[in-house]
Amino acid sequence: MAALQPLIASLPAGYCIDTAGSIAEAAKANTALGKIFPAMIAAMLIVIMLQVPSFSTIRAAGFADARIARWAGRPDFFNDICQ
Repeated sequence: MAALQPLIASLPAGYCIDTAGSIAEAAKANTALGKIFPAMIAAMLIVIMLQVPSFSTIRAAGFADARIARWAGRPDFFNDICQ
């Protein structure tokens, strides 16, 4: 709206420019979603915590993946996947 300020100032009395359409609908949707985001994040963390027996097993699995990549002669294997 800042870019429209000169145009808004030059409008005759009684005229205005307002946001509507998809921009207004997106703002309403973001407001509604913002209210439930904390609950969604908490629920996701609880589900992850219930499914993962301990964080040490995650760390061990990560180290095992790196050892397998080195053993296979491809230490950059995981870098190739992420690019």
